[in-house]
Amino acid sequence: MAWEEEGLSPNQRDKRYVVILKMKLPVSLKEIRLFMCPKSPASAGLRASVLKNYPRLRANNPKVPILIREVENVTPKMFARFDRGVEKSVSVADLQEKEVDNLFHKLISEENVKALK
Repeated sequence: MAWEEEGLSPNQRDKRYVVILKMKLPVSLKEIRLFMCPKSPASAGLRASVLKNYPRLRANNPKVPILIREVENVTPKMFARFDRGVEKSVSVADLQEKEVDNLFHKLISEENVKALK
């Protein structure tokens, strides 16, 4: 997992999640879309992440559209749309909540924003 590759302890990981959720999203991020199944075990990690993090993410970023779509038997996926219509996506099927949070951070990270310029 990426956290282990970065050499972070569990305590450092937890602190980093809090930082991720408190931060303002990049200005170039225009929209977040989340697709998940309301019942599927493959979507359980994404559902848990949304339930835990959405209120704080919404409160800190009121102008960024965050669209959550629940569709039967859909592969859980996260999409980020940036300036000039550039879109990035990642599948989060069968991942745990913390793995989903990690992928969300990577999806909206500065590396993706810099790659757009």
